Amino acid sequence: DKPGAYTLTYSVEDSEGNEALPLTRTINVIDNVKPIITFKPNRNTTYAKNRSVEVNVRDPNSGSGSSLKCYRAATQ
Repeated sequence: DKPGAYTLTYSVEDSEGNEALPLTRTINVIDNVKPIITFKPNRNTTYAKNRSVEVNVRDPNSGSGSSLKCYRAATQ
């Protein structure tokens, strides 16, 4: 559920009680889900000066120690 390194140990025993030596592996879980950004209205348009625009940013992994940085860029 959370990104990070996890150590797994596998062991097996047959019906006669013979045990294999345990096998340990480390797996790395990575966050590869991108954040989502939406605008209202959801189209290119012309805005009057000082008009408000609603922008929503969501991180599907929020709560897993992630953080978002938002930047505003204007072009003319």
